[in-house]
Amino acid sequence: MAINMKNKSITLRGYAKINLFLDVISKRADGYHNIDGVMQTVSLYDTVTVSVSEGEDEILLSCSDTSLPTDRRNLAYRAAESFREAFGITGHSIEISIDKNIPVAAGMAGGSTDCAAVLSALGQIFDIDKTELFTVAEKLGADVPFCLYKGTARTAGIGERLTPVTPMPDCFIVIGRMGEGVSTPVAFSRLDEVLSVCEEEVRHADLSRMTSALEKDVHALAPTLYNSFGEVIFPIHEGADKVRRALEESGALRVLLSGSGPSVFALYETEEGAQAGYDALRAIGADRFITRPVRRCDEE
Repeated sequence: MAINMKNKSITLRGYAKINLFLDVISKRADGYHNIDGVMQTVSLYDTVTVSVSEGEDEILLSCSDTSLPTDRRNLAYRAAESFREAFGITGHSIEISIDKNIPVAAGMAGGSTDCAAVLSALGQIFDIDKTELFTVAEKLGADVPFCLYKGTARTAGIGERLTPVTPMPDCFIVIGRMGEGVSTPVAFSRLDEVLSVCEEEVRHADLSRMTSALEKDVHALAPTLYNSFGEVIFPIHEGADKVRRALEESGALRVLLSGSGPSVFALYETEEGAQAGYDALRAIGADRFITRPVRRCDEE
């Protein structure tokens, strides 16, 4: 396939996500879980550079976080592999460089967003329509399609089925993380026990109320947010619970776990409020970020 030499190297932002609503509603026969919820892109991001040159069929990955693997154990590497196989790319070397800012194993899709950024960059370089990339993304991970989509979207199935919803109202979002990462299998196992998640579908919160509130302001939205994992992670993860309490005491409109944690986020109407949350996290020694919602139209 011919390469557009004007775009042989592309740098993109791989944005983090939070879960505005995450209801785990049933367990599937294949061991995965069906969810219903809403994901939101936020302005914390990794910087991903993808460069392509004619030569041997090799993939070279480097990352600013030296604790992360740079072979097929890394989703970004597998994204390049899968792209090459899906679209018959041969005779090209692919180099990927990732400057990490999103915490690892934190419930913010740090690996998935880098993976999606690689797919998007390669799609631009090889002139592949973005809609064709979603089939590849679905095979790489449950959060990858959303990270490719970005903005605000309802997610169903294992997270791969996306439906547009009203963009999140503007606000300030403080994200905190403290302590070790949470194993996703362990989190789901505890969820199955505590909420009795099984094959029969059970709803634990009102998603329609939440999506309707997206059309209003952050004050109306805040009380409608929900995450099934809050009931099982906060009691067993001291760091996440400490972050939660610090943010609540700072005057946040709403404090919630993102994904299966341990990252915790809080909504504020004003920058001054967000700064109070940030300062509260600094006082307890937590990793902390002040972010804003990112709309899909901002990235198109």
